[in-house]
Amino acid sequence: MKTNYIIWHIFHSGIAIYNKKSLTMHIFDYYKDPGGIIPDIIYNIKELKNINIYCSHGHQDHYNQEIFQWDLSNYQTNFIMSLDLKNKISNKTKENNNIHFIKNGEELKTNDLHIKAYPSTDLGISIYVKEGDSRIFHGGDLNWWDWNSFNKEEKLKEEKDFKEAVNKIKKENIEIACIALDPRLEDSFYLGLAYFNSIVKPKYIVPLHFKNNYDVINRYNNLEKENNILPFSEAGDKISI
Repeated sequence: MKTNYIIWHIFHSGIAIYNKKSLTMHIFDYYKDPGGIIPDIIYNIKELKNINIYCSHGHQDHYNQEIFQWDLSNYQTNFIMSLDLKNKISNKTKENNNIHFIKNGEELKTNDLHIKAYPSTDLGISIYVKEGDSRIFHGGDLNWWDWNSFNKEEKLKEEKDFKEAVNKIKKENIEIACIALDPRLEDSFYLGLAYFNSIVKPKYIVPLHFKNNYDVINRYNNLEKENNILPFSEAGDKISI
């Protein structure tokens, strides 16, 4: 069967998506690589021409300066970074790499990419990427953070902020959405992803933000019975769609 993408679940919120049509690799929120798959992703796809690396914000589980040490000299490369990272990156690194900083509400067009920064409900941004007829969304820390420790007012604010953000995103005809599914929220772990799915209706969802807790995907599927959740089972797992 012909497929258009290969998607790797690197770890936690680190996702790589290879667009076979444009020969472009999109790498989001790289943090660490316990499966050792980055060399395969970057160096072992003969047709690969372009690599775009995105970072939604500067939390240590979404950003690793190791990305600037990868040898990308054989590719057309862009780094698209949330504005909060600007002061974390050295001037030398900024000078030697094609880095674009972007904040909520801004758009960026470079080569065949059209990028929009949407809200997060924590630090930084969520990221929408349009490339030809490909439409990818990575939520970063966008989630319905319904923590048990929050009081009623805090919970209501989290719900309001999340739903307002999602309602801004729903106008985009998203094909692949990478969205948080965090088991630390206990009984509320599914709320954000379920709401996003019901409003935005992406063709595929890549769950993220659960470190090694891949069983949370099965928990969600048993609860919600949706058929667009990609069933990654371990760090480094890949799925073709």
